[in-house]
This record gives sequence, structure tokens and C-alpha cells, in this order.
Amino acid sequence: MSDFFRCPYCAKNIETAAGSPALEVCPFCTTTYPNSVKKFVPGTQIGGYELIRILGVGGMGIVYLAIQKSVGREVALKILPANLAANEEHCQRFFREVRTLAMIEHPNVVQAIEAGVDGDKLFFSMTYVKGEDIRKMIGEGKRIPEIEALKIVLKTAEALCFVWEKHRVIHRDIKPGNIMLSDNDKEVKLMDLGISKNLNLGADFTAEGIMVGSPSYMSPEQARALKSVDFRADIYALGGTFYHMITGILPYDADSSIDIITMHMSDPIPDPRKTVHSISAKSAAIISKAMAKKPEYRFPDWPSMINAVNDALASLGAETDEEEEEEEEEEQQMHQAAPPAKRTKRVRLILPWHRMAALLVLLILFIMAFSAVVKKSILEERINNARRGLSAAKILITRKSPQDRANAIALLENVQKMSMPAFAREASQILNDLRKDFLDDRKKEDKGKARKALEILKSTSAKLELSDKFEEALMIWENYKVNGEYKDDKKIIKEIEFSSEYLKRKIKLKKEGLLDE
Repeated sequence: MSDFFRCPYCAKNIETAAGSPALEVCPFCTTTYPNSVKKFVPGTQIGGYELIRILGVGGMGIVYLAIQKSVGREVALKILPANLAANEEHCQRFFREVRTLAMIEHPNVVQAIEAGVDGDKLFFSMTYVKGEDIRKMIGEGKRIPEIEALKIVLKTAEALCFVWEKHRVIHRDIKPGNIMLSDNDKEVKLMDLGISKNLNLGADFTAEGIMVGSPSYMSPEQARALKSVDFRADIYALGGTFYHMITGILPYDADSSIDIITMHMSDPIPDPRKTVHSISAKSAAIISKAMAKKPEYRFPDWPSMINAVNDALASLGAETDEEEEEEEEEEQQMHQAAPPAKRTKRVRLILPWHRMAALLVLLILFIMAFSAVVKKSILEERINNARRGLSAAKILITRKSPQDRANAIALLENVQKMSMPAFAREASQILNDLRKDFLDDRKKEDKGKARKALEILKSTSAKLELSDKFEEALMIWENYKVNGEYKDDKKIIKEIEFSSEYLKRKIKLKKEGLLDE
């Protein structure tokens, strides 16, 4: 039997053997998890709950199906890393968050029940919903019909509108895996408010080192770790989730989380109609508005997005009725209008030549149009590659580590080689700044080493002088003057000259017997 762990950084699914230790490093993006969580066997008792089986594994803990023994009901129990339970301040903040979540009562939100600590185990319980999450429904490139997807988006938006307007809570991790359809009535259930934020309290339940949100649906402001994140980040993520539902593919996809995050920040907003041509213009407009790069260009509030979704649903229904009527009218006209036999015969005689000429013209036009589209597509791809390279390099530079800096330089040099003058100039400027910073750092480092070498020289010379070994002390200074690593340092040159003259005088006085005993 296997469990599936979803990396919170790169969103890749990782299969692990049941009962095995929690993962510490993602095999795809190589991220080290600071809060790996121990797995417990079925039957384990924790804080008044009996564990039955694992429901899911994530970067912030493991969710179990459990029995709340006091009332005998099934619940979903999330157990968090032990190091969080050891931090008193973190515990207080965590309990305050769960109390806020427990007050949220909405038919489309999975409600929190309680939180507690059992030894080194920090946990909280939620209502257990039997059903299937959207992630499983769209697995392996499957799509959800547009009208059904719009209805799911509508209910999710209504739930998020409620938690924002009534409690000032933002979810921060909207994605298909956190939206469930219940088995009994297919009701939408919004799950996992575990990393939500209550702006009224200013609380922020986020483990250190864990990226807030999932890279595949993360808003640009979350990717930049800005503090000014509000409900519009959830609007962005819901737009990305809607795109995934109706196309079967991610809005942005790449081999690494850093590339995906960079695409969210800099790549054009994806148009679902390029993947599925039958998608309505209004659904495409919802995605375009929701996934605007800047929050101020998105829907200004949840009711605005809800109205847009309702409008799209209404227009889809109207279009379907009109299409059926048009088809019926066309069929009637075809049966009623029968052209004369002679005219038909004449048309048949001359039609092949006209058709051949028309097809030839159309073929030429098609080739020209196709060539233009291909050229434009190639140009756009080159622009996007250059933009992604620059953005990724800028992110790597901020990390300061030598390896990240080396990777940034490689990306920038690659951008320089592209035939994109504007991007190449920016890459060259950044490289020049990097080299200048490197030289400045090297100079500072060399000065520090030179000062250290000078201190060692002085200390060694002083010890020899105390023993009247002036010749040996002079030899040390003279030798460093010729072979020393920092012999060209101005301070060292000056000190060598001063010390050499001083020691030569001492040697002369010693030979003349004029040194004080």
C-alpha cells in the first residue's frame, strides 16, 4: 500500500510506502522540508481522537481520518510537526487562528472543530467530508465541462466572499486539491484553511521556510513574499484553478518551482481558448481578469467576480438555446430551397475549375498566415524565455549564496546570447553590477586577510624582540617583503619599512653593547 505526498513547493506528487518515515527532501525540486512529520499507526490515541487511516500528506502535516471518542463521530485530524508544538508563541498564535476558523459557518466551507496539544503533538480537527477533490477529477489531463466548472467556481467564490467579508480571513492556498465535491449531494466544500491569515488579528500561521501557497496557482505578490497580500491573492488562485479545470492543464508549467513562480510573475496571462477553442469568451475574460499580474487590475471584490461567473453561466445557457433554433431553421431552408436541374448541371461543369483556383488562393493565403503565426509564436517564445531568464536570475541573486550567484550568472549570460537587444542590455547591466559587487567583496576580503597577516607578523616579531632575537624578527619582515601574499598592501609595505628600520637600529645597538639590560 502506498501514500501520496504532494510537495508544497513544486506541486509534484510523490509516492511513498505506507508507514515509512516522512520525507525530508523532495526528489523533484530537492527542497529540504524543515518540518518533516512522523506517521502514526492506526489505533493511535491522540488528544481524545483515535486514528483510523491517513487521508493525505502535505508539507504542513499529515491528515488522518479519526474518531472523536467523546461523541463517536468521524473527523479529519491534522497533526503538525513537533517543533511547532515546542514553540509557545507559535502555539498561542495557532490556537487563535483555529478559534477564528471554528467560528466560520458556511455550507461550502469545511468547519474547524477544535485544536489541542498532546505531548509534542500539535493538532486540530475538522469536519470530515466524504467525496472527491477537484485535483483527482482533472488528473492526467482530464477536463471538467465549462458549465460544471463555472458552478464550482461560483460556490467557491461565494465561500471565500463569506470568510473575507465576515471574518477578514484569506485562504492563501486555493487549488484543485483544496476544493472537494461531497459524495452525497455534490456540494462544493472548501478545505484546508491551515495556512489562512486573519487580517483583523494580524496572525499569520506559517512555518518558517515554508512557501505560503502552491507554486502552480500562486499569485505574483505571494511569490514575492509581500506582506500586503489580501483577498485578491485568492481571486488569482481561483482564476488559475478555473483555467486548470476547463483546459486540463496548469496555467503555467515548467520543470522546477522557481520557473513556475517566475512565469506567474512575468509571463502573459494564459488564454484557455488557445487550448480548448470551444470555451466561451466570458469564461476566458474571467480568467484574464482574475489572473492579472497586479492586484489592482483584478476583480475589485468578491461580489464582482461572482456576478461575472453568474453572467457567464446565463450566457452559456442562452447561446445553447439559440444554436438549436438556428440549426432547425437551416434544416427547413435546405428542404424548401431546391435549385433547377439545368442550373445545377451547369454549375457542376464549371465548379471544379473555380474550386481549384479558389483552393489555390486559399492555400497560398493559409501558408502566408501560417508562416506569420509561426514567426510570431517563435518571437513570443524567445521573449518569454528571455523574460523568464532575467526574472529567475534576479531571484537567485537575492539569495546571496555562491551557487545561486553562479546559476544567476549562467542565466544572464544565456540571455545575452539571445538576439533580443533590450533583454541583452539589461542582462549585461546586471552582470556588470554583479562583477563590480564581486570585485568590491574581493577587495574587502583581501583587506581583511591583509590585516590578519599584519597582526600575525607584528605578534611574531614582538615575541622575538622580547627574547632579543632582533635578527630573526628582521628576517621575518624581510622575507614577507619578498614572498608575502599581501606584500603589495600599502599598510603592510609601510609597516615593513618601519619595523625593518626599527629592528636594524636594535641590532646595531646590540652589537655595540648599548642595549639596556
